[in-house]
Amino acid sequence: MMMLLLLLLLLLLLLLLMVMMVVVMMVVVMMVMMVVMMMVVVMMVVVMMVMMMVMMMMMMMMTMTMMTTMTMVVIGVPSFADIRTQFLCPSNMV
Repeated sequence: MMMLLLLLLLLLLLLLLMVMMVVVMMVVVMMVMMVVMMMVVVMMVVVMMVMMMVMMMMMMMMTMTMMTTMTMVVIGVPSFADIRTQFLCPSNMV
């Protein structure tokens, strides 16, 4: 009788150990999944930030080039016209 009780206790302990192991494994898996999800979210946020920065830089470059070209045209056209007229008809010089 005592032997049977001991065996039952051992079986119960083994079952408890198995359940504990499964629970621990589940918790570890959950933790790992949480960490991985956090990493993925952080990576996504970083990628979004980098993309936004690149887009802003591109927009700034485009606006700067547009402004410079516009100023060049505004400044360059009259002087260019003057030079052309002077070259074409030197009588304007007099």
